[in-house]
Amino acid sequence: MQSNLSLASKFTLQASDLQPLLPETVTTEQTITSNFQYFDIQPKVTLALAQFLQNASAQALVLQSENTSESILLLSHYLKQQYAQAKPFVAAQPDYDIIPQNADWNISLKNNHLATMPVLSALYLEKAQLFGNVIYSPKTAHSDSQCAINAGLLQQANGGLLLLPVVAFLAEPRLWQRLKSTLMAKRFAWQTSDFNQACPVVVPDFPVRLKVIFVGSREELMHLEALDPTLYQWASYGEIQGLLHITQGDNAQKWCDFVRFVAQKESVLLGIGAEQALYAHLVRKSEDRHWVPLDYTALRRLFGDIRTQAKTNYLTAEHLKHHFQKQAENSSLLREHALDAILQEQIYIATAGVCVGQVNGLSVVEYAGMPQAFGEPVRISCLVQFGDGEVIDVERKTELAGNLHSKGLLIAEACLANVLGLPAQLPFSATVVFEQSYGEIDGDSASLACFLSLISSLAEVPVPQHIAVTGSIDQFGLVHSVGGVNEKIEGFFALCKARNFNLDDNAKNAGAVHGVVIPKVTYHQLSLNDEVIAAVNEGKFAIWAVDDVNEACEVVFGQALVALNPSRRQRRKNPDLVWCIQQRFAQHHEPKGGWFTRLFR
Repeated sequence: MQSNLSLASKFTLQASDLQPLLPETVTTEQTITSNFQYFDIQPKVTLALAQFLQNASAQALVLQSENTSESILLLSHYLKQQYAQAKPFVAAQPDYDIIPQNADWNISLKNNHLATMPVLSALYLEKAQLFGNVIYSPKTAHSDSQCAINAGLLQQANGGLLLLPVVAFLAEPRLWQRLKSTLMAKRFAWQTSDFNQACPVVVPDFPVRLKVIFVGSREELMHLEALDPTLYQWASYGEIQGLLHITQGDNAQKWCDFVRFVAQKESVLLGIGAEQALYAHLVRKSEDRHWVPLDYTALRRLFGDIRTQAKTNYLTAEHLKHHFQKQAENSSLLREHALDAILQEQIYIATAGVCVGQVNGLSVVEYAGMPQAFGEPVRISCLVQFGDGEVIDVERKTELAGNLHSKGLLIAEACLANVLGLPAQLPFSATVVFEQSYGEIDGDSASLACFLSLISSLAEVPVPQHIAVTGSIDQFGLVHSVGGVNEKIEGFFALCKARNFNLDDNAKNAGAVHGVVIPKVTYHQLSLNDEVIAAVNEGKFAIWAVDDVNEACEVVFGQALVALNPSRRQRRKNPDLVWCIQQRFAQHHEPKGGWFTRLFR
């Protein structure tokens, strides 16, 4: 049998593999491309805007953006620059008088509210603010009748562009219905400030030629479409890009220009290496080293905060790393408390020795009201008895597991049956437990760990506790992507470091190290902190990337799951895990040549 170390080495990632995929453009100090603007990195939305503005019959454009306020402000600035000199879509109408329904009223008011601004926007809306209103007071003994018109955004922007947040219409659906009917009819009818009260004076309608851009998040647009199922029958659609694929075309240069453009807005100059530190931090949020977030407001705030703390306008990589470290420390109370509970063995997690049926899984902990999630190991245990083939998920039975978790364990069970190639139901019963888990859990990222705990119990092969596992699997044993892989690795690393990377004597003699098994497809998600990368470089910590359950078994158990085309002699000399399971159960099922005895001969 090969050693665990020799088998695992071919799946080990090196420190050089863990460095972010930094574009070459950010390794040198450069000046910003001249005349750069934010929408230079938004080709899709600029195309959508151009088509919308050129189409005379188009009335509405829906833009998806995860930061509505930021997008409205940036769009307003961009459109004012582009169309500040543009003529209104319609010429101003001649003045007219208000006609009172009651002849005793003495009213005369001129219309002076058409097309006063080519581009208007709002971050918050009320009825009078959007549509304007007619304000009147009846004649009394001390005063004559008075009437006035307050022009709203619709009147002021008539003939131009109006940018509005979707969330305002979700809070007050009647605003949406009135605005839609106005746009469809292309005429505006005045109303009083009270929806249910008729206007005592006659104010003539006027034609409306207005283009409206609605901005909202994907969830807000979902609710808006539920409010108005015909939304996309009369409105166009576009997206403001929140992420940039940095390896496509000249996107690397565009991202660098964007960062330097924002830095200029905050009167900041970035030194060599600062963009690299920024990039490594940002891709943790996107969980993909090919995609970098484009959050203009957050970036301005970041540069402003670092400039204030560093008391200099020249920001280096060390300034940025120090700031990110302080941010992590400011939200570390719960993470430190959870780690201390493990170190005090209030929560039992072993990081040395071996155990049958017990695997260290990895989870991401999120608390409401807390901006940052963190990784935490969890002990997954399995016990097997001869029985009717049921695999009991204790979390599901006690209603502490979500649907995705239950699905993951059912897939692990199906994968096991597929690997064993059983002609009937599983000839055993098993109980899978997330030990000392007292809250709800969800997600399928523990399905690989559950599968390994089942294999360990069935084959009676111990699991090294200095290894933690994350990954989801399918019925055919392929290991698929999971979320939060950086936080999971760093969470287990923090525990191993706090215990000084202690191993038992057998593991030390075998040259074993603490480490984590991850799906190979999560390679592009990796953007680990410098401490983890240094430990990998020093050989204190390892990260193994696997494609399927067979490779995972080679790393964890030092044995193949299923040997390829073996003879019986070879299997007895160097048994695979399925052979071990078959031999164990053959002793209890038809020992004189039954079907289980004949398996895998």
